[in-house]
Amino acid sequence: MENILIKYFGFKKILSIFPELYNYQQYAPLILRLSVGLIFLGDGWQDIKKKNGIKLLNTSTGSLKIISGLALVFGIYTQLWALVAGLLSLFNMAVSLRDGDWQKLKYDLLMLIITLSLLFSGPGLYAIDLPL
Repeated sequence: MENILIKYFGFKKILSIFPELYNYQQYAPLILRLSVGLIFLGDGWQDIKKKNGIKLLNTSTGSLKIISGLALVFGIYTQLWALVAGLLSLFNMAVSLRDGDWQKLKYDLLMLIITLSLLFSGPGLYAIDLPL
């Protein structure tokens, strides 16, 4: 592919500015996993403590967010819980669309993208589950 770009379009190879950072690429999923896990822990706690809305729905989604957040922080079944967190983000996006809350919609879209990234990349370093 790159030979075609060089030959037909005149593109030249561009060297990486920080090639040493490629040695640490397994830390990227760790950073994503910890950040989204902590965010889901906080969101889940807020959902459980919510006074308005349907109490059963708030408690169930809040509990799922807390469980998925803990699992992502510790790296337990990362791909499974990233999928669950992604589905919860889709649910939150639907609620945000219904309410017309565009700021929350952007936030939920970002959470969906991060969880999809974890679904495809795996847990990274310092996780309990490891890819086979």
